[in-house]
Amino acid sequence: MFEDEKAYHCIMLLDEHGDDGLHIEAEGFDYPRLSMFVPDAALIYERYKTSEAELKLHDMIKDTVEKIAELAHTARRTSHRLI
Repeated sequence: MFEDEKAYHCIMLLDEHGDDGLHIEAEGFDYPRLSMFVPDAALIYERYKTSEAELKLHDMIKDTVEKIAELAHTARRTSHRLI
């Protein structure tokens, strides 16, 4: 959370069962210093959420990392058997 010349950057919490939410700003504190009720906050989230292309890239990276970890684990098991 921070403030620049254009805006306050904060956390937005969405209602799990509705469309409303809260904006919370707590920069430097362990509690919310400023908060604001936001009706229809889900619309804001939908507008700025991750794009389909970004989600696909994220999935590709995740799959690659999992494959590397699997290969590393398999190689470790194989090298132990050779010793």
